[in-house]
Amino acid sequence: MSTALVQFNPDQLRIVRETVAKGTSAEQFALFIEVCKVSGLNPFARQIYAIVRGGVMTVQTSIDGYRLLAERSGRYGGQIGPEWCGDDGAWKDVWLADAPPVAARVGVLRKDFERPVWGVAKYKSYAVSSNALWQKMPDTMLAKCAEALALRKAFPSEMSGVYTKEEMDQADRDVVDIPAVVVEAAPVEQPSTNGHVAPPPVAAQNVPDMAAILALCEEVYSPGKWPSVKAKLFDPEKYGDLADEMLSETQRIRARNALLKRKADVAAKAASGK
Repeated sequence: MSTALVQFNPDQLRIVRETVAKGTSAEQFALFIEVCKVSGLNPFARQIYAIVRGGVMTVQTSIDGYRLLAERSGRYGGQIGPEWCGDDGAWKDVWLADAPPVAARVGVLRKDFERPVWGVAKYKSYAVSSNALWQKMPDTMLAKCAEALALRKAFPSEMSGVYTKEEMDQADRDVVDIPAVVVEAAPVEQPSTNGHVAPPPVAAQNVPDMAAILALCEEVYSPGKWPSVKAKLFDPEKYGDLADEMLSETQRIRARNALLKRKADVAAKAASGK
């Protein structure tokens, strides 16, 4: 079931840019508006909005926005769950314990599929301890993440590139996962006033662009390996189908550092003759 493209007049575009797409560049804003038009989600109803983290834009929606996209497809047949489990792995249709569940799952039904499409979200992958909602209702927040995963798997063409707020709460938390790697600049001899050679400067940890990351990946592994390397660095069960242009600044640094570490490990192994 198709939906007519959403259209905006100049005044509406200005309002969107100043509210739900604040901080976007001209190119990012243009992309966001195109996503609004194609998806049919209304930014004025807070069904869709843009968040910029480290210069990288993420298009986000609410779980209600996901449900709306599924319903508009004409193929949505409802869902199973949510269900939660603890360390014992026993699934329950209601979570009564004071401690947060270990995982939640939701099965989405498509009218043209024989079996439900399941989304499973682990608490440790999504929870943000400093977030009041995650502290107050961890079972509800985790269930939303599981439902979003299942809906995006079941309806990839309708939801590709759009993520729910609950899924992206952890995006700002990823900085703690970045290893402390110092990248040194190329040695440049700088004579000092006393005749001694000053040590080479150490460059700040700059943010790499995707071209640099892809080139480094080809150097460390081989051409075409980046998709599998990205999947290992950023679990698809947690991040979904994360497009290269959706990688945040901290995620690009994390990828660069992981590749540099791999490169150093390979060099050390070669030097030792093992």
